[in-house]
Amino acid sequence: MSSTLIIAIVTIAGTFGFMYFQRSKLNKQYANMRAGELAQRLGMQVTEGNPEHNLATQSVQPGVQNVGSAKGFLRQMAATQVGGTLGEFKLHLQGSPYGVRAEVVLFCRQDLATGLTQNTTTTWYDLRLLVYARSALVPFELRLKREMTGLETNRSSDTQAMPAQRFGIPILDDRYTIETFDGSLPSRIASALAALSPHLMYVRVVGTHERVSFVMTPASVMCSAPSFEQLLHVLVSTAAILEGRAAPARMLG
Repeated sequence: MSSTLIIAIVTIAGTFGFMYFQRSKLNKQYANMRAGELAQRLGMQVTEGNPEHNLATQSVQPGVQNVGSAKGFLRQMAATQVGGTLGEFKLHLQGSPYGVRAEVVLFCRQDLATGLTQNTTTTWYDLRLLVYARSALVPFELRLKREMTGLETNRSSDTQAMPAQRFGIPILDDRYTIETFDGSLPSRIASALAALSPHLMYVRVVGTHERVSFVMTPASVMCSAPSFEQLLHVLVSTAAILEGRAAPARMLG
């Protein structure tokens, strides 16, 4: 066996060993973010996917997950040569916290197409924490006014643009952009949205006629997941206010 091959094997083994050590350390530090434990705190149950998946330390992107294991690495290398799927991730939580139907839907699939000069990864995803309304709501969308690089919201081209409105509250108007056809809506839900942590690095709250959702991108799930308990209460409170009900007190974790 040549010295070059031995060095390569040792380097790869060392890299995976270090990555495994670091991942194990983070998973232990954030053990409370395993899907099964988080589901309990949210008043939900895991109905699909791995209850041991750690939402704060493990990416939902198959291409990223592949790098963390020898099996995944081999799949990644095979796809790099001939193209094909990099994998598919699914995790579903559901329940009735605060007496309303709620879900966490995490789906991400990635395929790799090889080309003469470059490879192209295509990602399909549906990533959201959502609560269902008891009656029809007025649509709206809330985003950070200054989004962080790499954590930008992703709006589909067929999404109907709505007029920008103002809360009339300087701290909220400075931090957020809100769009809706109802000019009175921002001031009505201001008390619920004011509970959002100012330290959140990513925010996209979307209200449709039937639900209010915190909609994520693959890159934003890990930094958003530790705030799911707070976000759930904000979504439930927002829906309740728009339905003409009082916002509930926050559940104890």
